Amino acid sequence: MKQKQEIVCSFCGRDKSQANVLIAGINGHICDQCVTQAQSIIGDEQDQKTKSTIGTPLTLPKPAEIKKF
Repeated sequence: MKQKQEIVCSFCGRDKSQANVLIAGINGHICDQCVTQAQSIIGDEQDQKTKSTIGTPLTLPKPAEIKKF
């Protein structure tokens, strides 16, 4: 007789009964809390990229300088 395989989050090991949502992928599962944490990490990385690309201060000409140009 085959034993039923327990479904757990592939990242944190949380059991299906401990998660609000457990999303199935091709080779594993991810719980809602790990998705939230991953989303936060991605947001932080994007913020860092944005800050590094804007690194130099933006200098805007004054209206009189624009008109003169």
